[in-house]
Amino acid sequence: MPNLVDTVSNIQKFLNVLTWKKLIQLLTFMLIIGLTWATYENREVIYGFASQKRIDPISPHIVELSKATILEINTVAQRSDNIEAVQVVLADFQKNERFIIYTYIKEEEKVLRDIWAKYSSSSVGNMALFTDNVADNKVVVDLINGEFICRLYSDTINARISPESAKYLKFTCANGIPASYGRFTGIILLYLKHQPTSEEYDQLKSATRILSTHIFENDLNRR
Repeated sequence: MPNLVDTVSNIQKFLNVLTWKKLIQLLTFMLIIGLTWATYENREVIYGFASQKRIDPISPHIVELSKATILEINTVAQRSDNIEAVQVVLADFQKNERFIIYTYIKEEEKVLRDIWAKYSSSSVGNMALFTDNVADNKVVVDLINGEFICRLYSDTINARISPESAKYLKFTCANGIPASYGRFTGIILLYLKHQPTSEEYDQLKSATRILSTHIFENDLNRR
């Protein structure tokens, strides 16, 4: 019992001398100690994240996707009533170019297929990755940073180059390849009939992230 009384007495004395200023100083000191310890314990993870490349300096040199990847892309498109087409585009930062390695258009979209075939046959060379269009460049930067981007199709470079296609496509969503904060090598694009609902948005985001990871790990890493 005397020990308990002494303990309570000591706590009361401690509280009497503990002003708000000293309490804040004590909490700040404890926070710094905690952060320092956490940083030390996770130093390898933090270093790996800080040193991770956002852009792969080596341009991918594949010319086609594997049959398994193509089947996976086509299946995702066929299961969605909103998806009209899918494209896989690779980036060459050294040449500031983007080049299409795969396009899937649903069978019933014959007119859209003809429009894009006409554009492909008449176009010269690959499109620029970065242009003088600020909005387009911001989208590329966001994709490099691992973001999932959806916007009006009419605002895209494809719509400006091939305005006829805007009659059939209203929205586009995209993810970088891979869909993470590092080693950006390209873009997977979904072309949609209408703006995705919140539920569709989540589904499309998940689908493109999975496809992007598979493309990066199973196709691009073959080089």
